Amino acid sequence: AYYLEALSSEKDQSLYSGLRVLAYRVAVIYAKSVLVIVAAVTNWFMGFGLGGITMLALYLFHLLYLRGTDKPDMFLQKGMDKIIRLKLNTRFYKEAFSTYLMQDRVYLVLSFIVLYKLGDEILFSMNTPFLLRELGMTKAQLGWVSGILGTVFAIAGSLWGGKWISSRGLKRAIWPITLIMNATILAYALLAWNKPDPSTTGGLALIALINCYEQVAAGLGTAVLIVFLMNRCQPDYKAAHYAVGSAIMSLGGTMMGGFGGVFVENFGYLNLFLLGFLSSIPSMILLFWVPMTPRGQRE
Repeated sequence: AYYLEALSSEKDQSLYSGLRVLAYRVAVIYAKSVLVIVAAVTNWFMGFGLGGITMLALYLFHLLYLRGTDKPDMFLQKGMDKIIRLKLNTRFYKEAFSTYLMQDRVYLVLSFIVLYKLGDEILFSMNTPFLLRELGMTKAQLGWVSGILGTVFAIAGSLWGGKWISSRGLKRAIWPITLIMNATILAYALLAWNKPDPSTTGGLALIALINCYEQVAAGLGTAVLIVFLMNRCQPDYKAAHYAVGSAIMSLGGTMMGGFGGVFVENFGYLNLFLLGFLSSIPSMILLFWVPMTPRGQRE
């Protein structure tokens, strides 16, 4: 929501969505690779300690350098009584939420937001345990594959996604990007079926190839969904509308957090990844009906 307020141009917002996804993917890779390598070489205390120091450094950086944005006048009126201010703020958020629900084909939009990355979330919830426990990768191998190689491909995928959507538009970019993203789940199903040995050069190379493909595809898919959420924002409430949309977007990952482990214990990784691919089909069907243009513009 912050960069929706800081960037006014739709093209700039699309380009920045790629950078935003890039930052998120680098953060995930840093946690799953650099910190894991540190833990493998030393211990988990040092790994978590480095993570805490990193968060503190980022907090201080943003505190010093993050620029402010223009805020609605209601938040800047000095000398207002606190009760009146609270009433104004409450009315603002009620209006923001109600106007979000008043958009065209709202039920399709809400369903699409929840379902679009559901298959990818199922994969993401268990891909690290799968690589470590099922395929037998060492922590050091996972760190190098997800860290060194994964960072390069995550950067490429995120920047590519933002540029692709910015130059071709969401409507023309969303189908090929969606297919690329969902094919990743089948690639992991192939790993679960074939079970390559990471102690061999060929096995490790295959695992690294599919993991790097997953990094690119996840960056592309997230960039698409972010731009879709931005298009669903009404100009007067863009930050609040984006906050509502991103909260709905997180429902899939929240629900899958505890589900994946229980499912694997009973049915195995192969069936989990096949379920993930099946879960991606409803969102592809919804692509035929959900609005792709910004609110207030014709399809």
